Amino acid sequence: MRGAETESAGKVSKRGDVMIGDLTLSIDDDEMRVIGCSDLSPNKYFCLLLGDQLNRLYFILRVPVVLQTTHGFLIKVRDEDVCQIGTDDHPPEIVMFRNIRMNSNRITNLPSPSFPHEVETNSYVDDCPRKILSGYVPSLRSLGNVTNLKTGFVVTASNQAGRGFVPMNAFNGFYARGTGSGSEWATDGETSNFYLQVQCPELVRVWRVALRGRDSNTQRIFNWNIQGSTDGVHHDTARLL
Repeated sequence: MRGAETESAGKVSKRGDVMIGDLTLSIDDDEMRVIGCSDLSPNKYFCLLLGDQLNRLYFILRVPVVLQTTHGFLIKVRDEDVCQIGTDDHPPEIVMFRNIRMNSNRITNLPSPSFPHEVETNSYVDDCPRKILSGYVPSLRSLGNVTNLKTGFVVTASNQAGRGFVPMNAFNGFYARGTGSGSEWATDGETSNFYLQVQCPELVRVWRVALRGRDSNTQRIFNWNIQGSTDGVHHDTARLL
């Protein structure tokens, strides 16, 4: 707002005027210079324009100080970008250019991530299927006939050839000694529609399957498929040749 005509080029009206040129204040021998308004009353506000009406810093009594911009607010330190609050994106974002030090404070109210680069919450990590580091299914028998029951994996089958051909032998891996009972699993004459079932101790992403065949090179599995469910169980069905 332009006030009354000034009496001279060097005078600025107390009730409002437009000043041309820079305005700098010297501190002289004082400790502080104050610029602004200190006597706001209800329903009034103080506003500092930053180029136009859309870019401004203003304050209304009993509410936070508001910085309103059209292209965001960029914070620099020693001419280096530190943080930008607001962007041209819709919706606008907060962009950090440096590390964030939380000083032992928490980050709360995070949603579950939708993309690989997003932060994961504790509940999301706990509930997320994960690949076990020791292998897809560990060796379920030790040397000889010793059963390794401490792994938490439970193996069952629709059929087995005799008492010693237990289903867990199929996962015996490199610990097998010889053939027959105690080393292998085989069906009791079934050649189709039989299954081998593995119940996992926790939710696991099955990423690879390898079954040990018989040393005698008979009863070979040539056609099979894998099925799974979220209760920690997956099923292998196969047909023997």
